[in-house]
Amino acid sequence: MPSVSSRFAVTVEGGRDLRIVRPVGELDISSVDELTMLVERECSGRADLVVDLSGLSFLDCAGLRMLLYAHALATSKGSSLRLVAGPTAVHRIFRLTGLDNRFQFVPRAEADHARRFARASGSSIAAGARRDQ
Repeated sequence: MPSVSSRFAVTVEGGRDLRIVRPVGELDISSVDELTMLVERECSGRADLVVDLSGLSFLDCAGLRMLLYAHALATSKGSSLRLVAGPTAVHRIFRLTGLDNRFQFVPRAEADHARRFARASGSSIAAGARRDQ
């Protein structure tokens, strides 16, 4: 079920072992709590997470801080967090802060393939397409 505000929406799809979170719009201080609650819920199931940033038009430091938190939370639960890079303007904050090396980025096509693979076989992204970009 999509969650929607005036400038932000997020959907989640996937199976038991892999969840793909797709935020759309502006991920900033006014929308970060919404995504944080969703990521906390998804991490409680120990599924590997892919956060697809390609639908974002803006990402500020609050959004980046939430992604760092999500990475730590997923790791503490024994799962993983991977990101699909956003547009150049969104990805710029990762480069400026040096955090582009902290996260594992996967191409969107591979995340979609892993989702289909996980649904068909009951496996996680670890068994499907997984590659550093």
